[in-house]
Amino acid sequence: MTTPLRSGHAALVAVTLAAAGYVTMPALAHATPFPLDGRPADAANLVANADFHHGMSGWGTHVFHAGIGGHGANLYDNGYVGQDVPVNQGASYTFSVQAGPNAGGSVIALALDSHSGVQYVARTVNAPTTVTSTFIALGPTVYIACQASGRGGWCDNFSVVSAPNAGLGSSNTGSN
Repeated sequence: MTTPLRSGHAALVAVTLAAAGYVTMPALAHATPFPLDGRPADAANLVANADFHHGMSGWGTHVFHAGIGGHGANLYDNGYVGQDVPVNQGASYTFSVQAGPNAGGSVIALALDSHSGVQYVARTVNAPTTVTSTFIALGPTVYIACQASGRGGWCDNFSVVSAPNAGLGSSNTGSN
């Protein structure tokens, strides 16, 4: 298995190529790391503060009965955390979130079109898992959230990333 070059390794490769006469020194000033296996770098996560390392920053007004703890956002008393994420209408995306319940609780992982309310995923989590769904955006934003029921639970590491054009609706994965 090959892995993308780290910045130090990219510089070493660029200097080696320059020494062999393949790259000129002015080109090195603009050199950027590149993967050896030809795959593009991981897609950028569109979710602001996806891991709650900056408190509730980025989650705005979509917070109710939630706090930050060991597993990201801790939810209780039907609390929720949510965020509107800008997307390109008609493009394919993959949503994922790690979620788990407290004893006697559960969490609902959601991703839906912000304007129409069409659900891309609405999954009840009764055991720690990662919920994943690939969908085609119907509008310019997707609302992502976790909501507690019973004694609640937690959510962490949200992501919405570009996906290859799926062309056929959405799919959900994860295990309970």
